[in-house]
Amino acid sequence: MQARGQQFISRTLRENSLPQLSSLTMKIISLSSFEDIKPRDLLSVAEADPALAAHVLNLVNSSLYRQGGEPISDLSHAAAKLGAREICLLALSLSICASLPVNEKNKGMNYSSFWGMSVQRAVMAKELAGMLYYSSPEEAFAAGLLLDIGLIIMLRALPVTDVRKFPGLQMPSPYRLNWEELHYGCNHRQMGAAIVMHWGLPRFLAECMLANGDGLLNKIIEFSAFTTESYAMPDSSFIDIHEKGRQLLNLDSDQINQIITESLFIDSQVAATLTLEADQQDMLQLVGKAGQTLSDLFNAAQPCLKEVMQSIQDSRKQNDMSLQQQAVRNTLEAVMHEIRNPLMSVGGFAKRLMSQDDSEGSAQRYAKVIMDEASRLDNVLGQVSSLLSQVNPKMRPVDIRLLLESLRQKMNIGQARIALSWRIGNKKGFMIESDPNLLEESLSLIIDYIRQRAGKNPSCVISLKYDQRQVTVSMNAPGVPKINPAAMHDLAFGPELSLLRAHRILEAMGSSVESEATPEGCMINLEFELIKEF
Repeated sequence: MQARGQQFISRTLRENSLPQLSSLTMKIISLSSFEDIKPRDLLSVAEADPALAAHVLNLVNSSLYRQGGEPISDLSHAAAKLGAREICLLALSLSICASLPVNEKNKGMNYSSFWGMSVQRAVMAKELAGMLYYSSPEEAFAAGLLLDIGLIIMLRALPVTDVRKFPGLQMPSPYRLNWEELHYGCNHRQMGAAIVMHWGLPRFLAECMLANGDGLLNKIIEFSAFTTESYAMPDSSFIDIHEKGRQLLNLDSDQINQIITESLFIDSQVAATLTLEADQQDMLQLVGKAGQTLSDLFNAAQPCLKEVMQSIQDSRKQNDMSLQQQAVRNTLEAVMHEIRNPLMSVGGFAKRLMSQDDSEGSAQRYAKVIMDEASRLDNVLGQVSSLLSQVNPKMRPVDIRLLLESLRQKMNIGQARIALSWRIGNKKGFMIESDPNLLEESLSLIIDYIRQRAGKNPSCVISLKYDQRQVTVSMNAPGVPKINPAAMHDLAFGPELSLLRAHRILEAMGSSVESEATPEGCMINLEFELIKEF
């Protein structure tokens, strides 16, 4: 801190910029300094300020504590159940808030946004402290709620002309803290820490403001502050939150999604306890960020997957399987590494959000779209990976007509969402050399490709033709354009992945696949060498 910053803080503490704390607040501060507080010590709080006692009880009975059974009706009962020091910290936090501006507009400061963000940070800090088994979640709540009170005091101490130049709350904290140090020689967190010590508040509050040390509470507050600020920051992404959680606290995606969704659903009740209005847009903003992240993942994956698909095409032309197994797989593994983790984060968040509320609100509807799209991208990655897996057919004589009959029955039972006509006869058998399981898989993949490409009311006529040397399974697909194998790698996110997998399987079994245009669409022909007709 610069010398002029220290002078600014000292002058602020001497002059009338600090709000006057009530005698009750001073009594609570005195109580909070003792480790061994008795429930009866809190009776004086209830007697002196019934409104504050009611606020504390509302907080204790809110979803923040998830208390079962009958509501807690007095502070002594709350202290006996949750701990006297814990209740004292809650009372202290609410009492300090009551001493500071809440809803008024002063010198351009938007207190509603300020306290809304403070509540979000406090709720998330408490939830995270509980998840990580920190000794006092109430310390985390108090530290999160009061982290930026120095900003209010700093703005009160400055002339209006300076306040008008001040960065808004929509700017990230690091930028605002640097700006303050540049202009005043100190930042509002340093101001806040000085006020904490001046008032005799618990030391851990100042340590969190100054980020002294790398203790668990400091990390909890840092992550909570970063996350709640990220909700409204246009340049922050959903994945930034997950990366911060992994780096700072070694949290996994499920834990981060749990903390985000649960704290957002809780903070509206806590805001009501503080007579604040919760910002209902936070959830929609976060869902929007998750959707944008998913869009970014698609954009990042597409060129990489096209490279993979092109390499597969090249390796097929050159008949160079080693290329496919080495260079191509390396490319795909890089793509999977970069995309799979954030994809799981986004999909997990959407799934957890949908499970939080039975209503069909906008956030839930958007979350379902995100979850479906995340699942689709995950499926694409899985299909591309399967293209690179080795196909090891177990060849044996197979009656192709009986296999088609079996597939027809399965398709009818499974409701294939496509009108299928089967012209395969019911008398003659045709023996070919193939792997029946892989052959059935490839036929199912082609039918699925036709279903996706045909548009409305998809249909397919499957017929069996033969001559003395070969058997042909023809699939007449109205509305499906002729297949251009050389261009399939350009359609990495489409149904062509199913078709490419079918091609790979059939080629591994020595069969050929041809496509020809028809007036209605295209005909796909699968040709097999005839071993025996009976």
